Amino acid sequence: MSLPRLGSSVLVRNQRATVRYVGATDFAEGVWVGLELLRPVGRNDGSVRGVRYFTCDAQCGLFVPPSHVNPVAIADASASPEQPKADIASVWSSVESLQEGEALQVIAANMLMSPLQPTASPSGRPHAMLSA
Repeated sequence: MSLPRLGSSVLVRNQRATVRYVGATDFAEGVWVGLELLRPVGRNDGSVRGVRYFTCDAQCGLFVPPSHVNPVAIADASASPEQPKADIASVWSSVESLQEGEALQVIAANMLMSPLQPTASPSGRPHAMLSA
């Protein structure tokens, strides 16, 4: 099994993270991967039991065995965490446009299919009105 490279983007526990440390630690045997998570759902700030392995915001640091780390595809690594929100907004905008276009088509079709009936306007002059 190959170890992740420092600075690489990875997924761990369904969280995107950046590898900040790879190596031995004072808190446990073996090789550990120190991660900086994008959100404060971790366990530390890059230090454990008074030993600093890397620096990050409080609750954004996490240490895991290398087997718990999954690399992120290169295309995914460049995506910002806000991109899904932008994609969703774009999709909804497209859906709303389609719905509006379909509604206009239905109205136009109904106008073509409905016979015009002459009626009197409030002024008493005849005009055409769509039947319901």
